Amino acid sequence: MEENISAPETQKSKLDSSRLFQQIFLCCSITGTLLLGFALGITLHFSISTFQTQLDDMLKTTALSLADSAMVREAYHRGYCTDEMIHYFDTLVDTADNMDVLTLSDCNLIRLYHVNHALIGEEFVGGDQGDALAGKSYFSDAIGTLGLQHRFLTPVRDTDGSILGFITVSATMTCISSLKKNIFSTYFWIALVLFLALGIISGIISLVVRRMLLGFTPQGLANTYLTQSEMLDSLDEGVVFVDPKGKVQLVNQAAENILGQKRSKLEGAPLDAILRTREETTLLDCTGENLSTSRPNVLANILVRDDQNKKPGLTLILKDKTEAVRKAEQLNGTQHIVTALRANNHEFMNRLQVIAGLLQIGRTQEALDYIGNVASIHSQAIGPIIQNIQNPSVAALLLGKANHAHELEIGLTLLSGSTLPPHSAYLSTNELVTVLGNLLGNAIEAVNAQGSGNSRSVAVQITEDEKSLLIVVSDTGIGIPQEMLSHIYDFGFSTKAAEGRGFGMSMIQNIVVRHDGTIDVDTEQGAGTTFTLIFQIKRQKEGSQ
Repeated sequence: MEENISAPETQKSKLDSSRLFQQIFLCCSITGTLLLGFALGITLHFSISTFQTQLDDMLKTTALSLADSAMVREAYHRGYCTDEMIHYFDTLVDTADNMDVLTLSDCNLIRLYHVNHALIGEEFVGGDQGDALAGKSYFSDAIGTLGLQHRFLTPVRDTDGSILGFITVSATMTCISSLKKNIFSTYFWIALVLFLALGIISGIISLVVRRMLLGFTPQGLANTYLTQSEMLDSLDEGVVFVDPKGKVQLVNQAAENILGQKRSKLEGAPLDAILRTREETTLLDCTGENLSTSRPNVLANILVRDDQNKKPGLTLILKDKTEAVRKAEQLNGTQHIVTALRANNHEFMNRLQVIAGLLQIGRTQEALDYIGNVASIHSQAIGPIIQNIQNPSVAALLLGKANHAHELEIGLTLLSGSTLPPHSAYLSTNELVTVLGNLLGNAIEAVNAQGSGNSRSVAVQITEDEKSLLIVVSDTGIGIPQEMLSHIYDFGFSTKAAEGRGFGMSMIQNIVVRHDGTIDVDTEQGAGTTFTLIFQIKRQKEGSQ
């Protein structure tokens, strides 16, 4: 199965890599072609222009130098060139770069010298000599005996300034074209090498980019980023990523809402400027869950990310304390009801088993006596709860707590004068169950920890009238140490060492504050504790829940 899955993934990875290479190569090719084309075009134009200028300078310099030579004037006076002169001119043509033709002609257009000695004494060909005989020097393109030529013509003057003839220094167009082709060929090979280098560089860039992107293609990385952003933004908890330098890298939508600031202001800002511990120290050195922060409504879970750095980054999971407490209240109330129902069921099953056992062994009268005794106890202990507590959920909770206390040999008593309507005007059913469930649970645990040699009782009073709701829970337990008394309402604080404890009293405090109530605690170590809660402001009813 793994091979069947990995094969398509491998093919997809290769396909993505190929596409990445193609995209980078295409981008580099287009950019490189434009840049190379522009650069090569300019340098080629410059090279051709330079070549043409150098050729013209050579032709002009050679012609003017010869026209001013005494040896050349001597040849014109004689009417021919000596062998020494011909040899000199031949050597000059052979050694000069790009000079193909040298011609000395008199005013009658008779050649005194030509590179082709057979043409010496013949008439000059080209028809562009008129201005030279008129005393001008100039460039001309004309057809001579060796074909189309680019040449410079200048007159030869005697010492008195009279014109003896003219000199033509030429380069054939065939030679010029050949030289230009060489230049083009050179640039072609340069361009080809550069394009090959461009392809190699594109491949290297593709591999480097892919490695920098952790094996993702840019599109794949973008898709992954968008998917993860959507996932993060869908979370109810705020998520804040902090880099090793203590700056916020990324926040999700929930973190924006919890912190009350825009993402653009949060990302890039130091964490210490946004959030600190409740004691105003840095969170960068902290770890743990449900840490109180400098913002009263924000709780933080801090995780250390293993980034293989000397100082790793952090991930903060932020929770709105108000919302967390509200959900905890709902869950806590439900748990108390379930626990109460289990306790009732357990007590009921125990009594059924006793009755069933007595009947099986034929002791019918004893079974009847046991039933009467249970009914009497039920009437005395449970009757007041049923009669005075009309809210069924609260009544079920009290019954369950009473049965649980009975199993631990603890007496739980509902004090006289207690009364609660089906729907409280001050607290919702969930809130009542949360308050009573936690107070009674703590009281039973405190009494049970006291040991069997002491008074073991819990008393509860619930009285509601038009003026207020009074809740009193008193126990004869171990009491609360004075040094812990100021922390009992802290979220996550507990006098027990068990993990997952310490939320009940915080939820009670939250309910009291939410309804502008009061809570008072009177405790003495070894003697017991009494909690008194008073609510005087009626709530806006939205149903019993």
